[in-house]
Amino acid sequence: MIKHSIYIFLLSSLIITLYGCAVHSPMSEMLMFQKKKSLDGRYYRARYSQTLISSTSNLYPKKPIENYARRLSPETPGESYDYSTPQTFTTNAILISDKTDKFATSLAVGNVLGIDATARILGDLYITGTISGYEKAQGQLIVQERILDGNPVGFSVGATYLRNYNMVYAGGSDCVLCYPSTDFYSHSIGIRTLVMLTPASPYGIGRPFLYATGSYNYDITMDLFYPRIGLALGFY
Repeated sequence: MIKHSIYIFLLSSLIITLYGCAVHSPMSEMLMFQKKKSLDGRYYRARYSQTLISSTSNLYPKKPIENYARRLSPETPGESYDYSTPQTFTTNAILISDKTDKFATSLAVGNVLGIDATARILGDLYITGTISGYEKAQGQLIVQERILDGNPVGFSVGATYLRNYNMVYAGGSDCVLCYPSTDFYSHSIGIRTLVMLTPASPYGIGRPFLYATGSYNYDITMDLFYPRIGLALGFY
């Protein structure tokens, strides 16, 4: 009986992990920090790069989003909505070329599948587009300006638009294996920052990087504010 309960718990956790995903972090943004300064002062450009692990979370307030789901679809007797923070856990192939500083793309594989692309508009101004998922696709659009070039600190500030796919689960005393009870899209706008840290390396050699993003967003659909954070570790 105990073993059976453990299996049910693990399966439920897996379902929540696979379905409760946010929009992945667009690692093609590393285009902004492609130009690297070596230990001897020479510059060179990054080529194909890889994120080992990347995680992103939408930190919606629990009660307001449960109340919104309740307005859309009231619970049945014996059930109660329970919202869990959606997170992504991915590894990312960053397709970047040392032949151009104008465009890069990235593929995300993990508990969500996604693709993103970044292009330089003019000077230090960049635009990034992201799509995560396939059946229930989410997306993000970012316009940002690079302030620091990544030698050794990269920094940018910009504005973002998000299309989130939200799921709120129903549970209760009679709930054994709980699937999403209601789901809906919402639209957000916000202010976003990015910080990238990397040590200097010999000319032409790849180096590790630590990448962090944070945004404060207003969800237009639900009329609420929430933060969004992302963290990644990789080589470029």
